[in-house]
Amino acid sequence: STKTSTGHLLLPPYIRVMQGDGIDIDSLEEVLEAMKESGWAADNVAFGSGGALLQKVHRDTQKCAFKCSYAIVDGKGIGVVKDPITDPGKKSKKGLLTLECSNGTWTTVTEGGGKLVDDCLVEVFRDGRLLVDDSLAAIRRRAEGEVVQPRSAAVACAAALCKSGRFDATKAGRESALDHELVSELVAKHDTLADQLASKDAEIARLRAHLQDAAAQQEDEQERARHAQEAARRAEAQAGAHGGGAR
Repeated sequence: STKTSTGHLLLPPYIRVMQGDGIDIDSLEEVLEAMKESGWAADNVAFGSGGALLQKVHRDTQKCAFKCSYAIVDGKGIGVVKDPITDPGKKSKKGLLTLECSNGTWTTVTEGGGKLVDDCLVEVFRDGRLLVDDSLAAIRRRAEGEVVQPRSAAVACAAALCKSGRFDATKAGRESALDHELVSELVAKHDTLADQLASKDAEIARLRAHLQDAAAQQEDEQERARHAQEAARRAEAQAGAHGGGAR
């Protein structure tokens, strides 16, 4: 490092420092003051700020983040949790999670202690495929507290396993009792049946449309036949009137 004309240490020109976490107009002043007191120059330092430039509404204030809570390593289920020492408020939820609603109160049950048959969490993405494509209206209704959610394949399979007695949801998080191969098989079968049902629904819709077209065509033909009969009767009546006058 070198020294500036004010006697502060300056990093070499090929080294730069960028700080963007926790920066607002107040913390920026604190950082620069601390550097000054420590004898460092700020020429090589750049600062960035995001939500703090506005109303300081961001992931932390909204408590919104995506974190891993459960993993399978060598066939064994492991609960995963983030618990920063510097910010206990960022501690994440651990293990298999269920989102359950009782008497209008929503509760996230952690570490496999919930009931999968009552789980309102919905699988949205799988292997790059979008499984749920909610409308903005549905999202707004959900934000107002209305339960607007389709049951996912995973929940349906877990419910089937629970009813069959082949899966104890209360043990899954603690003892890794989940039969993953069976669930995968059930999910695959669910997807296959769902595709088949979708194909059948499309076929039924085509047949219904065909029947409606055929019925409409038949009505048109009957209407044309009635018009033809009426025209024929009028022609006969006019011919009879002309014949009577000629006599």
